[in-house]
Amino acid sequence: EDKLMLVTAAVDRIALRDIPTLENDQRLSGQVTFVGSSSMEIRIQIHELSGDDTSDKSEHWLEGYFTFVAVNPETNRPVKICPLIPKT
Repeated sequence: EDKLMLVTAAVDRIALRDIPTLENDQRLSGQVTFVGSSSMEIRIQIHELSGDDTSDKSEHWLEGYFTFVAVNPETNRPVKICPLIPKT
């Protein structure tokens, strides 16, 4: 069984767009935005949920871009990952 680790290689463009109401629940979501041969970029957003229901407010209050690299845990060397295949 091949195992790998994802290592945070970079954190870029963290934007604090608003101050959340901490009494409300928050939803963390992420999307893969780019895949290289051994790395991937993921956009992460945090949305504040409305008080009584689970619907998001219209805008996220925080957004950041993170680059992760797939690494073999025994050799600490980057390893190839599957490509991103967009579907519409």
